Parts: sequence; C-alpha cells; structure tokens
Amino acid sequence: MRSQFTPLAIVSAVNIAAYSAMISTGFIPSSQKISDAKLQEFIAPSPVNRAVYHVGETTSPK
Repeated sequence: MRSQFTPLAIVSAVNIAAYSAMISTGFIPSSQKISDAKLQEFIAPSPVNRAVYHVGETTSPK
C-alpha cells in the first residue's frame, strides 16, 4: 500500500531528529535519505526555518 504514496516531509530546524525517525519507519527509503548536515544546508536560507523533502519520481531520458 505504501507504493501508492509519494513520500513528503516538512522538516524544521528545531526537530531534524523527526526526519531521522521517519527514515527509520521505511516511509522514505533509506537509499534516498540525505544527511542531517545537507538537510541543515537546505533549511538555513529558509525564512521559516524549514525544508521540504520530496522523493518524487525519476525517469530515464528518451
């Protein structure tokens, strides 16, 4: 059933640990996890101190 959902996470700078907890559930595949340091880089310029993580789809060029 999870394959019907596209993983999306809104991560706050004050609670990056929640992102790691989500990874541990398997909802976001661990192969697509980004490091906490990289996540902080995405959050830093945000005026609301958050980042959005969206796995999305990958397609091959035709």
